[in-house]
Amino acid sequence: MKATMYTVEAVMGTLILLIGVISIFPIEQSSEFVFSDHGYNCLKQLDASGDLRYYAYNSMNSELNTSLYECLPKTSNYTFKVCSSSPCTENLPDGNIVLSSYVMRGYLTYEPRIINLWVWLK
Repeated sequence: MKATMYTVEAVMGTLILLIGVISIFPIEQSSEFVFSDHGYNCLKQLDASGDLRYYAYNSMNSELNTSLYECLPKTSNYTFKVCSSSPCTENLPDGNIVLSSYVMRGYLTYEPRIINLWVWLK
């Protein structure tokens, strides 16, 4: 019976120690993950409102740029490209850059559009 109590106490002590260590040293998410979420969420939000499809199929890059500027964090730089086929690339600066890709189908015919959004810290 005493051995069981010692085991239970040891397990409880270990759990309390582990919780303490985790609360003192929280696990941090990388900024790349956050920027990836922001980029994709902006594209998804614009698609849900119908603006992304309209801009992409009517080659309205300046309007899309304005919408992305309003949506993305001001601590980031970005560039985008709307393509009708792959590969869809752009000349980019050196450093940590996150790519968010969004693919849309055509209206009544098969005319897909790929919107690539590259985001990086200023």
